[in-house]
Amino acid sequence: MSQVAALHADVLEPAESPLTPESWGKLGMWIFLAADAMSFGALLAGYGALRYGSAD
Repeated sequence: MSQVAALHADVLEPAESPLTPESWGKLGMWIFLAADAMSFGALLAGYGALRYGSAD
């Protein structure tokens, strides 16, 4: 083992946080997309329930 490798063998690099400032925007976009999909699904389900329950 070289001297440089022997000097740095006991040094641990800090672990990267799973939520970095760059990933906050991506997380926010996924939350928005999930909420938008669920609200659209609720609108379709409500429309279907009203159509199914109508007397026509």
